[in-house]
Amino acid sequence: MLVSDVEKQVLRLLDEVSVTDYAERMYRMIDEAQREIATTWGFIRRACTLEVTAGEPTELPANFYAMEKADREDFEIVPMEVGGQWKNGIIFSEGGTVRILYKAYPTEVTESDAAMEIELAPEYHTALCCYVAALTQHNEYDKRAYQIFMERYNNSIASVQHAKQMTGKARVVNYGRII
Repeated sequence: MLVSDVEKQVLRLLDEVSVTDYAERMYRMIDEAQREIATTWGFIRRACTLEVTAGEPTELPANFYAMEKADREDFEIVPMEVGGQWKNGIIFSEGGTVRILYKAYPTEVTESDAAMEIELAPEYHTALCCYVAALTQHNEYDKRAYQIFMERYNNSIASVQHAKQMTGKARVVNYGRII
């Protein structure tokens, strides 16, 4: 799903014909909703290879927010200053090449990104649209529309989580014994 498709779907949910009321904030809301869903429910996983020096902090990718796995277990994640800004760094006790798997933030959505592909898994697209629709109604005096869209968002997330739980292996329990 493209960012422009999300925008169109949100307008359909809101029963609007144009984005004029939300033009200044639509892409910001799409970015906020995508980041919230990605970091809470739909993890975006990335892999990268780092060249590390023993005992020296090495900068992690800018979109890094949590470590999944590394080739070696001898690491520590530390804050480090890069160009006057604090960023995540990683220190290994031995140098060399290390491959890491990490959870990543989605790419930021800006006003020029209408043709950009949403990085969330397709099962979260409906939830994303409902969340953005709810964000458009957040500051309204009458909160009913906000509550309706948040309920749709929560139901969509619950459906995805239920489907994920149901895809595991089934067990048959017969008279208290697992077969």
